[in-house]
Amino acid sequence: MPQTNSEVIAHCPNPKCQKNIHADHSSPWCFACGEYFPENVLAQIPKLQKIRIEASAYRAGDQTTTETALTRRYRDAYLVGSTTVGFGSFIKVIGVLSGAIIVFLSISVLASSREQAMFSLGVMGIVFGCFVGVFLYIFGVLVSAQGQVLKAALDGAVNSSPFLTNGDKAEIMSLPKPKAIPPVSA
Repeated sequence: MPQTNSEVIAHCPNPKCQKNIHADHSSPWCFACGEYFPENVLAQIPKLQKIRIEASAYRAGDQTTTETALTRRYRDAYLVGSTTVGFGSFIKVIGVLSGAIIVFLSISVLASSREQAMFSLGVMGIVFGCFVGVFLYIFGVLVSAQGQVLKAALDGAVNSSPFLTNGDKAEIMSLPKPKAIPPVSA
């Protein structure tokens, strides 16, 4: 129990204790009995008021920092998801184009030659071109699906975040802003 010579500002609310509470008291409970002080007593202790003001200012500043950090993190994650979807679409286009080019070249080989070996090469080229086109297209679909899954998981994370306002959530998820509803006239 700290001993002090400062001004007595209140007494412990515990009827069995009733110890003096001095102006330089530094905790929200009585050192003698451990009883927590009610708000009216806490409001009279200068050190606790100073700590509360500092903590409140820190939380207010920290909230803005948290929102900014979360917004940046989610935007970066959505960028990764969108890039993955775009890369998957690019793979699909490359697959279709490369398959079509291989098939076209194989058909031109078939048309230009009447030899049995060239005919077999042309048919194998057509089969290979179809295989390449379908394989790359399916691979592109899978890559795009991964990007969509990432974006869907992010939607759930953003929507359930207690650190973001509804406006922040809508902005991060790139949702359109709701239109103002005109008042109903009776």
